[in-house]
Amino acid sequence: MINKILSKIRSIIQGSSKSTYESFTATSSKTFPVAQDNVEEITQITVNGTAITESDYSYDENSQTVTINAGKVSSGDVVIIYFDYTRYSDTELIDYIESALIYMDSYSYPIHFDIGSGDTEIFPIPKQKEQNLISMIASIIIQPDFSEYRTSSVVVRYPRQLDKENRIERLIAHFKMSREGISGVIDMLGSDF
Repeated sequence: MINKILSKIRSIIQGSSKSTYESFTATSSKTFPVAQDNVEEITQITVNGTAITESDYSYDENSQTVTINAGKVSSGDVVIIYFDYTRYSDTELIDYIESALIYMDSYSYPIHFDIGSGDTEIFPIPKQKEQNLISMIASIIIQPDFSEYRTSSVVVRYPRQLDKENRIERLIAHFKMSREGISGVIDMLGSDF
């Protein structure tokens, strides 16, 4: 369940995987620190423009370092590490989901949701429309300056000058008034919620 909401949030905030690279000039050390957080996968490593195979290096997720096997790199070589990463880790997004649930309680949403132990489920299990609401609220918390938030079934538009709390309050109020939840285009530009 939580994975569906994580996916929706990534879609709304355009936080899916991105590709980039970091370059280094080798020294006597064969270990290279990757500065980017949330690396999903090392896609390629080149030494002086020539790709090396996956068996020629290892990546340690805990220390975020790449170690190239002896004989594959020498002092002065140019090493380029290509990788995919996400802007926000699952752990960070789960924290935003928890904040969204707190906002729902604060603005008197009729159902109280909690994240279970292990951060893999929400109880009670939110319906599809509530997943959209939770995703939208988390996205507003993450990127409060956006004027439009989208899922596959809903678009919500706000005036740019409206603060985060008012955006969330209006969204929850609209959701509570609607029997079907939120879907289609919801224009909060002239809304008097």
